[in-house]
Amino acid sequence: MKSPFLSFVIAEKLSGDSEYFSIENCGDKHSYEILKSSDYSPEAVNRTLKKAGGKWFSVVMPGVHLKEDFVKIVAQSEASKDDAGMIYGDYELNQKKVELYDYNGDWTERWNFGKLRIYNTKAVSDQGFFDSRFPSAYNYDMLLKFWNIKKAVRIPQVLYSFHSREKINTLKNKLFFPAEGEYGGFSYLFYDESFKQQVEKCFDEFLVRQNIFFESENSQTPSKGVESSGSPAVAVVIPVHNRSEMLKDAVESVKNQDFGEWELIIVDNSSDDGTYETALKLAEKDGRIKALRRQDNRISKALNLGIRNASARYIAQLDSDDFYTPSTLRKMIQALDDNPDAGLAVSYYDLVDEKGESIEELGVVKHEEYSVNNILRVDGAGAVRVWKKSVLQEMGLFDEDLFCDYGEDYDMVLKVIEKYRLIRVHEVLYHYRRHPGNSDVLRDELFKLNAKNRARLNSWIRRKKLLKGSENETLLY
Repeated sequence: MKSPFLSFVIAEKLSGDSEYFSIENCGDKHSYEILKSSDYSPEAVNRTLKKAGGKWFSVVMPGVHLKEDFVKIVAQSEASKDDAGMIYGDYELNQKKVELYDYNGDWTERWNFGKLRIYNTKAVSDQGFFDSRFPSAYNYDMLLKFWNIKKAVRIPQVLYSFHSREKINTLKNKLFFPAEGEYGGFSYLFYDESFKQQVEKCFDEFLVRQNIFFESENSQTPSKGVESSGSPAVAVVIPVHNRSEMLKDAVESVKNQDFGEWELIIVDNSSDDGTYETALKLAEKDGRIKALRRQDNRISKALNLGIRNASARYIAQLDSDDFYTPSTLRKMIQALDDNPDAGLAVSYYDLVDEKGESIEELGVVKHEEYSVNNILRVDGAGAVRVWKKSVLQEMGLFDEDLFCDYGEDYDMVLKVIEKYRLIRVHEVLYHYRRHPGNSDVLRDELFKLNAKNRARLNSWIRRKKLLKGSENETLLY
């Protein structure tokens, strides 16, 4: 008898509930089989898979309703003929189409594969099936085991529908970086402890397999650099584009510091709403403020222009729609002065709305998950970021080619911590304003995902060289 093309694994206790499942009419009866598992634990799924006859299998979760031609679409796709490790496809969520992205090699647990994954049975078997140590993260662990070995391929068609009873919190989704999870790309800030530990363990083991795991933080001491006579301790650099009113708030927060050794460099990015004129007026009133202008709107180029015009030994970033607390600069400079082997210091921050009022439901963002290894999995290190200027200069300043408009700070964090320490200042010293005109909200989602992923892949290449790994390995992505 011919083996089925696809094996479906479902939980036995839910197998007869049509509210949860719709599998029976997804294709020719001989093209698939339905296997019942006692539950969805990796141990139970593994036991069931040992009886699977299909070249491919899928663990069908509650709420998934397969399209009538599901098996045919998958079988006729190029993805199933390729030596892929996993296939996924577009779907409908509460009757609205969700068009996913082609996988770009993102090794975080937050890449959106939808609600259904179709696995290559032999490829999973070759990895020893799913790891029982990760009851909530075994799919993520398998993704990492396939990484750069077996492709994850998207079928750009609607394969199924998913009906969710959960309310979607649109405020939280808009506030954070795009990705799977209630809080998008920043979901990792809100994981329960068990899932957090599983994900981090999966990722650490992945880094070890890739030969890019750092056993400890790097602690070389940066050069002091050269300061001009009478230089202030820190230069605050504010790139700005069309934010005349918010710029005033940002500048005022610098002027209200309880620390006086600062200079402020405002770099206008081709504004056409009077922002540059506002910057000039602010500079005329205070000799510590400079107003510069660029003709194209490029964040990394604006930051670099500000750094090149700074005479201070430290560089503090401040977005034009955000603002400092009164003690920000004093506490950050003290932390860096006390830690000569640090390349940068990062504090906690909170999120505020357009009026500058705290968004209490999101709390304080501490990035307690930070480590020299885990930073490769998460989307940032926090804010405010204050850098040693000599370190930025050593790294060639912010990348104006690959990260001219997004991800330049994340890329720089990854570069710096490969050589120097990142130190934390454990209090809120930065107010991060979220509003409809926020750059993160307006930028294309795929552009942002690709930028962060490119920064990680570049770090993979550098770490391979630093840790004496193979310099000739090729990337599938």
